[in-house]
Amino acid sequence: MFRGNTFGIQEVEFLFRANDSIPGKVTLYEINFAHNGQYVDFYRWDGGIQLSEFTPLVPSLTYSIPGGINNGDRVRGQMVGNTLSAWIDKGAGWVLIGSASDTAGPNGGAVITNGTPGIGFFKTSGSGDMNQYGFFDLKVTELP
Repeated sequence: MFRGNTFGIQEVEFLFRANDSIPGKVTLYEINFAHNGQYVDFYRWDGGIQLSEFTPLVPSLTYSIPGGINNGDRVRGQMVGNTLSAWIDKGAGWVLIGSASDTAGPNGGAVITNGTPGIGFFKTSGSGDMNQYGFFDLKVTELP
């Protein structure tokens, strides 16, 4: 990861099962990594484009990263079945940050069952430049 002069709310987001094939509607799962480690949140985006149209899979601020995310740290996310998981490596090996499951679908499974992966970035107005938090490099792999 790269973290420059960050403040306010700045996020790197891993997206899973994203689908935007219907104009004005997006569905996906998301893991948000706050630049300062205050939260690692897990959400389902239910179709609208407003921030209020997210469904938290666990309460916000359930998971955090003490000391924040710093230069050289690595983050990882995955979704298997209906469960999202996030890890961090601060140089000493991968440590599980937390997991969250979506059980609102049929038979207690995921609501969103297909789509593509992606990445996103978010910041609030007045939170500094977009070029102050992101990736040095990125590797995406599909699980067997």
